[in-house]
Amino acid sequence: MFRPDDGAPREALRRTAGSLITGNGMLTDIRLRARGKRPAQSDPLLFDEGPVVGVFTRDVETEDPYATMERFAAHHGYSGIEPNTALIDWDGFAEDGERLAGLIDQLRELDLNTLLFTDATHEPPPGTPPRIDVWWRADSTPALSISLIRFITSSPEHRRAAVRFITVSRDSSLSDGLRNATRRLLEAARVTADVEVILDTVDPKPLERHVCDRSSDATLAVVELPPPPTAPHLEALDSVRTSVPTVLFVSPSSQFEAVGRVVRAPVEEAAEGAEEAADVTDSIELSSLRPPAFEPLADEARAFAQRLEGTLRDFYQKSVARLGARNLELLARTETLVDRHFGVLAEGLAITNPVKRRRHINRVQSAFLIECRKLIDDYVRQDLPDQRDILEGRVRALLGDATLVEPHGMVTLERPVADFAASPSDSRELAKVKRARRERARGGVVKLEVETAPLQRWYVEHAAVETVDDTVRAFVTDSWHLAVQLLKVFHASRTSLTLIQGSSGSDEARASFVESERETAKERLQELMRLHENRIEEHAARLAEEARVLSQGYADDLDRVDLPQLLKSQRKLSRQSEALKTGLLDEAGVFYEHQKALFERAQIGLEVSGFQHRIATIVQRTREAIALEVKNGVLHGTHDLKKALGAFLEEERDEPVKLNVDLSHRFDPVQAVDALVREGQRSAGELAESVSTLSDASIQRLAEGDADEVEMVELPLKRLAQFLLDAQLVGPLSQLRAEVPAQEQQSVGVAEDVVRLIGFHQNEYDPKESAGGFHAHMRPVVVNGLERVEGAIAPLEAIVPNVDALLEAKLSAVLRGTDVYELTESARQLGQHIRRHQGQRAVSGAQSLALRGLERAREGLVQAIYGRSAGVLMARRLREGETAGALVERVSRFVEANTPSAEVLEDLPFYYRQLFFGKNTFNETFWVEREQELSRARGGIAQHARGGRGILVVTGEPDSGKTALCRRLTSRALSGREIHWVPPPEDGAADVEAFRRKLSEVTGVSGSVNDIVQTIPERSVLVIEDLELWWERSEHGLAVIDALIEVIEAHAGRVLFLIEMGSLPFDLVNRFRPLADHALAVVECGPLPAHALKDIVTLRHGSTGITFSLDGTAESELSEWRLARLFSQHFTYSRGLVGTALTSWITHVEEGDDRAIKIRAPSRRDWEVLDRLRADWTAVLVQLLLHKRLTRERLMRVADLEGRELDRQLDALRRMGLIKENRQGVASVNRFVTHALIERLRERKVLP
Repeated sequence: MFRPDDGAPREALRRTAGSLITGNGMLTDIRLRARGKRPAQSDPLLFDEGPVVGVFTRDVETEDPYATMERFAAHHGYSGIEPNTALIDWDGFAEDGERLAGLIDQLRELDLNTLLFTDATHEPPPGTPPRIDVWWRADSTPALSISLIRFITSSPEHRRAAVRFITVSRDSSLSDGLRNATRRLLEAARVTADVEVILDTVDPKPLERHVCDRSSDATLAVVELPPPPTAPHLEALDSVRTSVPTVLFVSPSSQFEAVGRVVRAPVEEAAEGAEEAADVTDSIELSSLRPPAFEPLADEARAFAQRLEGTLRDFYQKSVARLGARNLELLARTETLVDRHFGVLAEGLAITNPVKRRRHINRVQSAFLIECRKLIDDYVRQDLPDQRDILEGRVRALLGDATLVEPHGMVTLERPVADFAASPSDSRELAKVKRARRERARGGVVKLEVETAPLQRWYVEHAAVETVDDTVRAFVTDSWHLAVQLLKVFHASRTSLTLIQGSSGSDEARASFVESERETAKERLQELMRLHENRIEEHAARLAEEARVLSQGYADDLDRVDLPQLLKSQRKLSRQSEALKTGLLDEAGVFYEHQKALFERAQIGLEVSGFQHRIATIVQRTREAIALEVKNGVLHGTHDLKKALGAFLEEERDEPVKLNVDLSHRFDPVQAVDALVREGQRSAGELAESVSTLSDASIQRLAEGDADEVEMVELPLKRLAQFLLDAQLVGPLSQLRAEVPAQEQQSVGVAEDVVRLIGFHQNEYDPKESAGGFHAHMRPVVVNGLERVEGAIAPLEAIVPNVDALLEAKLSAVLRGTDVYELTESARQLGQHIRRHQGQRAVSGAQSLALRGLERAREGLVQAIYGRSAGVLMARRLREGETAGALVERVSRFVEANTPSAEVLEDLPFYYRQLFFGKNTFNETFWVEREQELSRARGGIAQHARGGRGILVVTGEPDSGKTALCRRLTSRALSGREIHWVPPPEDGAADVEAFRRKLSEVTGVSGSVNDIVQTIPERSVLVIEDLELWWERSEHGLAVIDALIEVIEAHAGRVLFLIEMGSLPFDLVNRFRPLADHALAVVECGPLPAHALKDIVTLRHGSTGITFSLDGTAESELSEWRLARLFSQHFTYSRGLVGTALTSWITHVEEGDDRAIKIRAPSRRDWEVLDRLRADWTAVLVQLLLHKRLTRERLMRVADLEGRELDRQLDALRRMGLIKENRQGVASVNRFVTHALIERLRERKVLP
């Protein structure tokens, strides 16, 4: 909040600011004053109940308040709570309109919410009930205003105020949609308000005029600023400032604009579609209306026909025609998208480099999927809600149209008595009516008074509603059918791109295929557009014809002599009439829900297509890696041997055959298969865990217009993808490790035999005995060897094609299994497979089998000869490995059970998590307990102030609140002193030079440690944070401690040293260097009682406005006994440690959002598993507890371990989740299990 510090009270501004942070908000009150001017008296934010919490004050001197406000907005704010909001006192900064407008424009550039507050001098008229008017522009969004109203109406000042949301529309077709969409937004936000849409078409006025006319008696008006505001705009708003008592002008950030758009303005295509629909309805040839013979009745029939047919025509043009135009627009955009991407793909097929061409195809496919997702997402988020609101709004307008029925309509006429003559075909009732009329005849005529209102009401509220319902249902069915067909177009296009990616045909064939698929997709979309246009015209014609039928029926009924009896029997409104109206009202919601479900199925298909695309790319890389591995293996050596033998035969020289070939490199697909498993699982992991979607049968039923038996099914996408990868790819690939090495071994044996044979004959050559010379002597042997080598090469060369065929077939199976139209069947097969293989292990069974097969095969095929002995040893090793693995798995499950769920953390608001997880959870507002510790510390501070020499030590277990206590002391007991916080390096350090540099950095003084401490002012405070990070258990590990003791002994009388250190390392260090002997007081942050933990947690929780429920019982309904039991369980779980209790609260949140959370009570289940940790693991954990954080190098020193041994232990501890490493490789014990680990180590007497 920016306001001038000029002494003006600005009570309304302060109260409004306070209301805007009601419950869980935070505010920085920035008061700007001219340089050299004394600050005015403090004027905090107040409510009737007392002060407002969460307010921070900054007094700032400035020569240019506008530039200062801009700098503050650009570089300050609350991190993680975006978007931030700037509240500006307009009255205080109104003197320079140009600068103020420029500032607002700059705040828009920074994407901040901007609020301008102004408070007029006059009050609303006496006796006026409190009311808040919210004005927004119809082409914008009320989302920010709705959010503000939630806060404002929670404040004491406005709690009883009525709220009106008002906008001005210059398009009557949008009014109903605006009204309904705004009501829906208000309901979603749980805001109670009236909604008004002012139709301003005859004599349009600017929004500001309407505000002045309608809100002059409002307590508060919230008005949207024009985009972007200029000085003239602000001048135009002056009339609002002077007419309305209090005004809050708002300008939303992009985040609110994206969320809260109410109704999208009609696009040009939609408007043209409505005009074309009007042309269609005007050109329909209808049968002429046959009015009654009597002129009064004829006039009445014609008048009613004109009203009814005009209303139904207007309904059609403003609802069905508009919705149809939106559908056609979607088809046109899809055609453009498909045409563009296939065109880009065709251009890239001319690339001759196959790698570059494949990359180009990959990019086109990725871009196509991304744009398809965006197209559907835009339709689902924007167009579809618009269509629902337009349809619902027009239906409500039709049902609420009072002009169709004349409530007191009456027609008086005279009919000849002959019209009532008896007829043999008359029913008993009709004969009775005619007889009565004849008896009343005078002068050969019968005077009648025909009451038209009941008949009109039946035709309007029953027959017309039934006709409109039929039309709407038909259009809705067409829309569902169109959606299903569009899904098929998306699917066919995706499939085409996938096929071209794996195509191995000629360039001409690929180009022809792309062009054919492009034209097929375009023709299909154009055909869909033609069909939909025709259907829209058919609906228009049918509705017009049905309207004429209703008009004719009304005319005929008017002419009936038994009309009163007809009204009582057949033209009487009934429950069926009400059911028809209810069904018509529900039609928009049914259309929206099912159309949304259909397009969400398309989104699932696109998401899965992205997975398919990534898997296809991964498989292609695997194929290339395996081909390269085969080529560079034995095949390469045997080819070299073949060349050498061939060269000998061709050159016919009497020189020895060159046999220096390398046959040592063997085929090993482990790396390629591991990469496929790793990347495949990562791709599967990016899929949603489970999605709810329409069943295949329901999609077919919707396409046929049947929405009565639509069902949703749960598809385990991630699990399904993992199952298919394991079953179809990983498992079969494991066979390669057994088959290929066997073939290689056989080929190697042949090659080695050939080399040995040729070498033997070369050594045996004797010129005296070989008359033909060396070449003739060797030729038969070499020819034989060449034939044998060629025979050995052939099966090796077949490996790559065989692998390609295998992977292509298995990839096709994965793609089929994840096809959008096969997902339901694939999920069913997965369920059967899991049941057949007893649950969860089935999913990873194929992968585990593959990896075990690969691992066993590493020993080589030859070792299989040693059968039983090797098997016994292997079994023994496996048993030992399973035991260690089981312990690692148990500990990992324990850590996971005591760690907050990632999904829950993502759903919780940042500000909520920050209250419990922030690095420093100290805040004056939330301080509870610790009076005994504070008293002890104040005693030590007082002793130092009286001249005592010594230090103040704050110790405690991890997460016991040491840092918070230190900050409490510095902010209260040591306020007014110069305080220097000396943090340790992230990875710790034990050398004095690092300590000196950090001390120089925080004090701004150069020199030695002694010089720096000697230079800082007397009564300064040096806070040494985490002293355990300034030492290590090594030969020179106490150097910093020694240097610190030296300056303490020299300067402890003039400077107060506040040492913060964990109790475990403090006790250990104190044995070697008696720090406690120098202490004025050693303050230990011990456990807090359960009631204190309750206050600490509930204060933070309650400040957010979020509610919690425990085991289905709402927070407000929990008894004190249940709360006491809950926090007693938190006490037991956390051992009374405040930081652990805070994290425990989030750990035991099961689900939540920005309104409510569900929690469970904590339990100390399976803590005993930590007792089974091996001694070497325990030793590493103890060192981490004593030093808080350690790098690998420091850990090697303090644990006296070699690198490989330490890496094995760290790897095991990481897999268990007991330690964490940051990006710099600094290790520490997982904070979520530290308390449990310390307790179990103490139980085992490992820790004191």
